[in-house]
Amino acid sequence: MNGRCTSDEHSCATCSDRADAVRIVALDGADASVEFEDGSRSTVAVDLIPGIRVGDRVLVHQGVAIAPAMGVR
Repeated sequence: MNGRCTSDEHSCATCSDRADAVRIVALDGADASVEFEDGSRSTVAVDLIPGIRVGDRVLVHQGVAIAPAMGVR
């Protein structure tokens, strides 16, 4: 990252940190188990994205799903 704030679909507009595209593998209330492209898994908060379902792809930043990952490979 170049340290400048951006608003593209791959980085945070506030701090310029990268958001990672993950797949939802399980839901538990406001939390979800997600799988990263390398196969690793983590638990993230998903309460900012209404209607989320298992199988959806989302962008995760700092342990929070912040947006659907539309068109992100």
